[in-house]
Order: sequence, then C-alpha cells, then structure tokens
Amino acid sequence: MKITTKNYANITLLKVEQKQVLKLLADEGRHAYVVSDGTSEMMERDAVIYDEELDELDAKVVSEMAQRLSKQLRCVAFAVINYNDETLLTWLYRSGELIDAYNSQPGYLNPKLEENHQPTGANPDKMAKVFKNVQLTDLGPITRRPSYPDENYCTATDRHADIVSVLRLPRFAVGTGFYTVKIGDIPADLVAGDFVPVNIK
Repeated sequence: MKITTKNYANITLLKVEQKQVLKLLADEGRHAYVVSDGTSEMMERDAVIYDEELDELDAKVVSEMAQRLSKQLRCVAFAVINYNDETLLTWLYRSGELIDAYNSQPGYLNPKLEENHQPTGANPDKMAKVFKNVQLTDLGPITRRPSYPDENYCTATDRHADIVSVLRLPRFAVGTGFYTVKIGDIPADLVAGDFVPVNIK
C-alpha cells in the first residue's frame, strides 16, 4: 500500500455502524471523510475518520473528539497524531474512558524535557482490557524503541504501521489525514469512492 508521511491525524472506531458514524459527524457539523473496512452501512465494522479539524494537530482537539465519539457510540476509539514524521501520539478510549495514552518522544513537544526522553504510555496491561486477542508483548519493542539514532525508527509513520499491524487495526489509517484524502493522495489499496464525505461539497 502507499503510505504518505509527514503530518496527519485520524481516529479509528472499532465495531461501529458506518451509518451511525456518518449521522453523528453530520449532526455535529464536522467536515470529514469516513472509510470502513466493509461495504455494509448497517454491519458493525472498523471505521477511520479523517476530520478537517484534526489535521491542525491539536492534541486536545484530537483526544477530546476521540473521547466524545467513543462515549456517544459506545465503542473503542484509537486516535493518532503524527508530528512531522518524528513523533507519534496515540489515545485509546473505550465508551468514553481513557484506557491509554502514548507519546513516542515526549521531549519533542515539551521543551522542559530532553529531546531523547523515553516514550510514555502504551501499557500492555491496560491495553489488554480492549485488545484481548492480540499479542501485546509484540507492542513493547515497537513503542519503546527511540526515534533516534539511525538504527532505530526512522519515521513515526513506520512506528504507526507496526502498531496497527500488532493491534489488527485498519492499515488505511497509516499515513493518511483529511488533506491527503482531499487532494487524492490516498492508500493504494483504496479508491476515491471508498471515502464517504461528510459536509463536503
């Protein structure tokens, strides 16, 4: 699949009806695209939301939207921000409850910390409450490896792709945000028609 790097943010919702997601976003006046990993609007599938406001990369906005959607839809939400392909932030919610929050490089956004400060979050014991049928021991080497030096992760996109693989989440969340979809820069295994627009003309 094609992976677009640099800045992006999105939210993955687990086991939801696409019809309900589209209605909720429309009622809130959101401008977004939604992709589900199934063709039926009535069946519960995983769905990824690429929202225009999320691409501003405001951690408060992203985490609060994930929390709100998770609570309203009574589902699991996994939100992600990729900052300049250097730092990855994620939040995991279940029915509005924060289960885990991960930061691959806390010093990147907090000048009070050293740039190579160790990653925080991605606690396997906490995440096991949600992901019961995955090998969470595989997550540690992915989330704990520093971004530098060269023998470690080169990009936050690579780290995101590996996390998605372990958690068995939709791979089309990796490397893609609202604006990349809008300009047609989408994963190679999807077509433009897979992205359902919300309040977009």
